[in-house]
Amino acid sequence: MNESTLVPREENEFKPFVSVEDAATAKRHDPVNNPSHYASGGIECIEAIKASMSHEAFLGYLKGNVQKYMWRYEKKVNPAEDLRKARWYLDRLIEEQK
Repeated sequence: MNESTLVPREENEFKPFVSVEDAATAKRHDPVNNPSHYASGGIECIEAIKASMSHEAFLGYLKGNVQKYMWRYEKKVNPAEDLRKARWYLDRLIEEQK
């Protein structure tokens, strides 16, 4: 593998580079930022949830998910994944405050 076949990892990853092939696979399967089972017909589940409730209720939904993932991460086989999910919901909660 040479430098031309390496691409930077996504932010918050531990290793600075991955192969192009690994990067392509990661884009297809990202259980934290883009879980394939949460999109249907081009609509993201999170956007449908947001549209179904008031702004205040949506903030509570986001906060609850942060708490859920923080509560259970130590009991998981892959605790770092649940921590990344908690961070995803926290980042979304911060964005919704703007």
